[in-house]
Amino acid sequence: MAEDKLRELEKAKKERNDAFLKMRGVLQGLRTGDLSQDQEAYVQLLDFMVLGFKNQWTVIEDLYENLVLSAKLEGRQEARIDKLEEEVRTLKHTIDTLYDSK
Repeated sequence: MAEDKLRELEKAKKERNDAFLKMRGVLQGLRTGDLSQDQEAYVQLLDFMVLGFKNQWTVIEDLYENLVLSAKLEGRQEARIDKLEEEVRTLKHTIDTLYDSK
């Protein structure tokens, strides 16, 4: 399950990165034309906003990835605890059996 979530996350990261690169390319293309000062300022603002959104998504993706990995690790720890509890029950049963037989 965690692996599926991580694959989905990687796919989403790639899609967002591709969209980011396309948008940056469009903005660079706009800059090559003859722009007025106001238009240039608008393009710079759009570029700043696109970069800001990319940074925010990167933070969100990193947090989500850490959450998925943490849940995966927690699941492994719970499995280990369950195994240890079973071993303790087995040992207790063995000790009780040995005690009762004497």
